[in-house]
Amino acid sequence: MAKTIAVADEQNTGIERLKSRPRELKEFLQNVRSEMRKVVSPTRTEVQATTTVVLAVCVAPVASIAATAMVRVALGSDEIGVTPSWATSVPVNVYVHM
Repeated sequence: MAKTIAVADEQNTGIERLKSRPRELKEFLQNVRSEMRKVVSPTRTEVQATTTVVLAVCVAPVASIAATAMVRVALGSDEIGVTPSWATSVPVNVYVHM
């Protein structure tokens, strides 16, 4: 008998939840609409200003690296990469045996 009551309660709970879904969806959509009314789009000048900053931040490192590479090539260095100072002191033909 207790199982019958428990199963009936679970079914009622499930049916009630199913019936409440449209109301919950309507409430959710109303909240979304209310929040979207609060959103403010940026002005054209704000977009231009932030775009300028982003481009400057992206271009500056690239220009710096390119200038460094051109100077190194102009000075006669064939290598573009940087070799750490400790790597030049290690003999090339040393093998590690285990």
